[in-house]
Amino acid sequence: MQGVGAAIASPTALALVAVTFPEGTARNRAMAVYASMTAAGGALGLILGGALVESASWRWVFFVNVPIALLVMLTTPFVLPAIDGHGGRLDIPGALTASSGVALLVYGLVRAPTVGWSSTSTLAAFALALVLLMIFGVIEQRSVQPLIPLRFLKHRNRAGGYAMMLLIGAAMLSLLYFLTQFLQEELHYSSLRAGVSYLPVPIMVGATSVVLSRKVKQYGVRRFLIAGPLMVALGIFWASFLTPSSSYLHVLGPLATFGMGMGLSFVPLTLNAVSTVANHEQGLASSMLNMSQQIGGSLGLAVLVTVSATVRQHQFLSGHTPIEATVHGFQSALRVGALSAFLAFMISVLVVRPPRSEADSHGAVAEPQSSFH
Repeated sequence: MQGVGAAIASPTALALVAVTFPEGTARNRAMAVYASMTAAGGALGLILGGALVESASWRWVFFVNVPIALLVMLTTPFVLPAIDGHGGRLDIPGALTASSGVALLVYGLVRAPTVGWSSTSTLAAFALALVLLMIFGVIEQRSVQPLIPLRFLKHRNRAGGYAMMLLIGAAMLSLLYFLTQFLQEELHYSSLRAGVSYLPVPIMVGATSVVLSRKVKQYGVRRFLIAGPLMVALGIFWASFLTPSSSYLHVLGPLATFGMGMGLSFVPLTLNAVSTVANHEQGLASSMLNMSQQIGGSLGLAVLVTVSATVRQHQFLSGHTPIEATVHGFQSALRVGALSAFLAFMISVLVVRPPRSEADSHGAVAEPQSSFH
């Protein structure tokens, strides 16, 4: 149920920013604020989540969403402008087949290290996932209003941006998940202290986003699209050299580098996704960018958990201590995560060709939508 709510709220919020603010300086500044608030919310969630777990119960982590949701529901009519809709209908068959296919794929990847890659349940999950995703492709080709319009992916820059967001989503969760495990299991940090340890990330995301919003008009988004994923890859690769004797100082540098890379990536990817889209398709462009991140995070984390568990088991059977085997697993997973971010960097270099200037970007808006994160 929370996933359904997030699927409605997140792309809608991003589309509202794109529709409310005209393309150029105003939208760049608004996107920077959006990125900063996203980072601030993530940091606050980590800290408050840790405090709730320690002082009350893990159940409060879920319950705390209720008053927040009520506050948003009550204030929204008085704050947000009224924007006319454009009709349309839901592609329920496409949504069901896509969601079920991805869920089964994640299930198979997560279960494989435990029950074996050749087990009946693993093979059945992968086979059924493949069938459902193939059916999804057929549905999208025949649907009048498909969930993912294929014409939307014919636009080179937009398709490349979605691929970058998918890969960065996988890389982002690799760092957050495995470093949290390391901080709590190896450094014995409390939940609250582990949450506070991530403060360099939102600080760097917020600061970088503000500076970028002032520079993107002058330099365009391309150089930031290249620098951002590269710094994300460097930060995660740096983190992969942690050892059982590492301290927080070893984690601090990678987190700051990673945060700067995310700050350089988020705003340009968002601008790239919505800059040449008509107002009535802003929601679709935003939702596809958000979907790319969510699917990348889900599949990426499933793959990386599998990598970590497989390496840990192999190292343990080879005679390493449990701590050494666990850290080896973290190292391998983080390096695969760094590779994912590096692939996003390669896409930014070889595929994405956004307009160099704001004037060019305005010209691109006039292009026919049929040529179409």
